[in-house]
Amino acid sequence: GGAVIVGKTRLSEFAYSPGSNNAHYGPTANPWDAGRDTGGSSSGSGAAVAAGLVYAALGTDTGGSIRIPSAFCGIVGLKPSHGRTSLHGGVTLSWSLDHLGPMTRTVGDGADLLDLLAGPDPRDPRTLPAAPPLPAQVPAGLRIGVLGDDGSGISLATDRVLAAWRQGLAALAAAGADLVPVDVPWLELARHVNGAMLTLEAFTLHAERLRTGWNDVGEFPRRRLMQALLHGPSTYVRASQARAMLREQARALFGRIDLLSTPTMPFGAPALGVPDGTRFTSPFNLLGLPALSLPVGLTDEGLPIGLQLIGPPGAEATVLAAGASLEASGIWYT
Repeated sequence: GGAVIVGKTRLSEFAYSPGSNNAHYGPTANPWDAGRDTGGSSSGSGAAVAAGLVYAALGTDTGGSIRIPSAFCGIVGLKPSHGRTSLHGGVTLSWSLDHLGPMTRTVGDGADLLDLLAGPDPRDPRTLPAAPPLPAQVPAGLRIGVLGDDGSGISLATDRVLAAWRQGLAALAAAGADLVPVDVPWLELARHVNGAMLTLEAFTLHAERLRTGWNDVGEFPRRRLMQALLHGPSTYVRASQARAMLREQARALFGRIDLLSTPTMPFGAPALGVPDGTRFTSPFNLLGLPALSLPVGLTDEGLPIGLQLIGPPGAEATVLAAGASLEASGIWYT
């Protein structure tokens, strides 16, 4: 598409960590605070875009690996619908959960990059037809679900993150969106199912590597891959059945709302090299839904806070339009 490729970016080993920890190359410092982590697994992409080294970067996302570094680095990250972009040429972590998408400083840049990336690829049978064009503005009366109960039994986020998230939602309401409180308790099950399927698929792909090069694999991914052996022979089938059930739950949810919003992460960037969780990101890998993270404020320590918008399958255009509307409100700059 005419891009000038200036280099490769660092990431966690096998893209199998929500942090930048890497036994071979070390962690990736956050441009906002070198003592903080970028998040993972697309850590170098997040840092390069945030630092202004590149116009845009690619990220892959199996449990949150585009959206986590985007939230921690104060940039825009889009995980498209599963199959919207080709993964040909990438090292697979999980065949059915991997996604590839743009990481940029603005929503418009992300939309432009998605337009370039999206579409069928005969080299990747998972790919779908090209995404529809981005609408000029958010449709009037867009219904945005505001997450209440996520099934975890704990607070959604820190007070500061909640305040910034709600401020972002208020800006969307001011632009014409209707905010609809929703409880989605099945998100907790979706997290566990995503984790089980990811472990089993990743082990299948990397089992030979573990057999022949055990000492070449870092301890962190090696431990995660070996967890697959704790599962019984029926786990993958049960997880697949649970995913089908959860897709029906999501279909019913998006019959009542157009988009769902959550904080991207419950807090700001952790200490350098410390991986964290995928609480609000991994359920939407399991379901293959488009999800956008964009910055909406800063923590008390001056670290970026991300707001996440999730749509039904194929709704990248609506997700991006809502993100562009929020970005145009100037909330990130206040």
